[in-house]
Amino acid sequence: EFGGDVYFNEGSFQAENPYVWSATQNCTLISANEAEVVGNMLAKKPAKYAGEADLTSKPRKFGTYVPNVPAYLTCYRQFLHDVESKYHVPASDFTDFGYNLDISTFTQQTQEAIVQFKAAGVTTVLESCDPFSAGLLTQAASQQNYHPEWFETGTSLDDQDPAPQTYDNAAEITGHLF
Repeated sequence: EFGGDVYFNEGSFQAENPYVWSATQNCTLISANEAEVVGNMLAKKPAKYAGEADLTSKPRKFGTYVPNVPAYLTCYRQFLHDVESKYHVPASDFTDFGYNLDISTFTQQTQEAIVQFKAAGVTTVLESCDPFSAGLLTQAASQQNYHPEWFETGTSLDDQDPAPQTYDNAAEITGHLF
């Protein structure tokens, strides 16, 4: 079944043309834009928006929270390829956590991801996820006393104003979310 949402890449839309469309950018465009921002503006620079001094003094290391959706994983792999080949950011600067789109396990998965990101020294969490999980990530980070930067990629409209308003802890994201 084709849901016609941003988890699909441009090729999926073209294959189903003219029967599907989306009101938002597809993930091919989101991935290209994300790679450009990470490569030109964030990589190899201090994580100045992190909420703890230990993280702000380090060059950025990225943790990506991404759903295990085949079409979306294609776009995530494209992002990694672009950021490495076009912007020369090494793969070692990224830790990814693939999660299942099963709402009954969202809380557990976000807690596991935060533990993994904290242990890996991630300074900047790339929220390539649904808005509900993004809120749970900030809650799990607060519980672990972990205060990284939060980078919203625009996936699933998580960059729209109502999404961050649902986050558990405004102090966790104020001044740390971009």
